[in-house]
Amino acid sequence: MKADELKYVVGEVQESKPVYMRFYGRIDEESTRCFNDEFLWVQDYIKPSKIIISINSEGGSVLYGMGTFAIIQQCPIEVETIIEGLAASMASVLWAAGTRSYMRDYSILMIHNPFIREEGETNPDNEQTINAFQKQIETIYHKRFGLSKAKVREIMDGPEGCDGTYFDAKSAVEAGIISPECVLKTSKQICNKVKNQIEGVVEANALQKIMASINTELGNFKPLDNSSSIPNQNHIENSNSQKIMNEEQNFAFGSVCAQLGMDKGTEVNSVITRINALIEAEKKVKEIQNSYDTLKIQKEGLDAQLTNVQNELASVKNELKVYKDAEQAQRNAAIEQFVDDAISDGKIDASAKSKWVEMAQGNFEMVQATLNSIAKRDKISAQIANDPSNIDNAATGMTDAEKELAQKVEAAVGKDFQFKKLD
Repeated sequence: MKADELKYVVGEVQESKPVYMRFYGRIDEESTRCFNDEFLWVQDYIKPSKIIISINSEGGSVLYGMGTFAIIQQCPIEVETIIEGLAASMASVLWAAGTRSYMRDYSILMIHNPFIREEGETNPDNEQTINAFQKQIETIYHKRFGLSKAKVREIMDGPEGCDGTYFDAKSAVEAGIISPECVLKTSKQICNKVKNQIEGVVEANALQKIMASINTELGNFKPLDNSSSIPNQNHIENSNSQKIMNEEQNFAFGSVCAQLGMDKGTEVNSVITRINALIEAEKKVKEIQNSYDTLKIQKEGLDAQLTNVQNELASVKNELKVYKDAEQAQRNAAIEQFVDDAISDGKIDASAKSKWVEMAQGNFEMVQATLNSIAKRDKISAQIANDPSNIDNAATGMTDAEKELAQKVEAAVGKDFQFKKLD
């Protein structure tokens, strides 16, 4: 690893001298992986007298952050952590991993309960993970700062309606989290500037960006001088202080191992491997969830399209029915008129109308052709009735034709039916 390519190591690195690192920004897979690699490289290859970590982070993944916490806790070299701007959520746990923990007088500490950002139904596995990390973080704060477990839970829960508890350096001292000696003084001008810029800002990410901007104005990173290192916040000065600190670190590391289902004597590399495996498993779960969500959205889209098609089909069917009903009514009227005309023309008898209408409804073209082929019958009854000669003949009961026929019969056979020879 080349020193000029390092992202989290600041300045020159030399053996047996302090090395300065910083963790700025969100705690996630990429940031913890890079930081862990550089930290272990400094620890194992540079072998400095101590490592000083400057923190300005809004927090992030508990799972990734606990891997970094375990690495810092197990470091054989003294580690000091400083809140240069903001240490919120999981970043406060990284801050607590140091042998000594400091705050700038303008910096902010935020401690709250862990949670997993997931939409949809509650996942029992997630609840178990949250509960495990909850107890683990409670233990870390309890052991690291010497606070009672009840006090730690109160801080993590925060006031009613709030997400956890925010501390400036002064309130952190009053809460017993750090001693006054662990507050690093800056100018009143800087403190007022920070106060003015963060007033009304409650979102951690926004606070982190403001602090980063101020740190840039101050020269980006100003490490502690060797002479400024002081004992930890519990102010342990006796010869057993380092032993007690090591016991606390071992306890915290053992807690991490227990949550991972590993023996407390497990090597750091094995713990990191297990954490990485959990991280990969989490990634796969997210990928599967994303695939599921994509398919679910696609299905909803197809269902919506199907519903639209069904509605459109129903609408078309209704319009077609109206058209067909109108067409059928017009056809029935045409059939009725055609059959009535055939009756009027004397082609068929009126008593046969229903039969012809029924046949026409089944095959109108054939009925039409058939009735058209039948000649019309003249209605002569009215003519006969209106003929004056027929009226006279009707009175005597004989028509002119009948008279003519009678005369011919009489001429042939005589009145008494005696046959004569016809000329």
